[in-house]
Amino acid sequence: WQPAAMTFVLFTLAIGWSAISTPLTNTLNAIGQINKTLKLMVMWTLLDWGLTPILVHFWGFNGVALATFLISFTSILPIYYVRKTIELNVWESVWRQLFAAIIMGTVGGLLIPVWSRNLLFMFVGMILSGLIYLLFLFGIGREKVLAEVRSLKKK
Repeated sequence: WQPAAMTFVLFTLAIGWSAISTPLTNTLNAIGQINKTLKLMVMWTLLDWGLTPILVHFWGFNGVALATFLISFTSILPIYYVRKTIELNVWESVWRQLFAAIIMGTVGGLLIPVWSRNLLFMFVGMILSGLIYLLFLFGIGREKVLAEVRSLKKK
């Protein structure tokens, strides 16, 4: 599994951008900006087809993850397009989760020597890391989390 560690990290970091860009791409569709969505999709496809073979040539299978990671930064474009049409505060929507994830990652990373002892410790580490995330998220954004849960219950 160790050769795949870099791939895992790069894909994980790229996920953060897609968590923001996917709903915003859907927002563009919902407000009638289909042409902008089409242009974004074509751009992402061309970047994927262009960068991936080149990076695979130089970095092997890690090149796929590197290409995905680099392309993920273009996800700032949906933010720009949506902001031109409606008021949007991305930072307000993501800072709590980002902070909790950084704390969770730091604690999890510092305790890797413990988690890597055996399978039981690894599972305990996974559960503990998840609980740390939830505790910090709830600690800094209790009202926001509860409001989101209430809004889901209404549906």
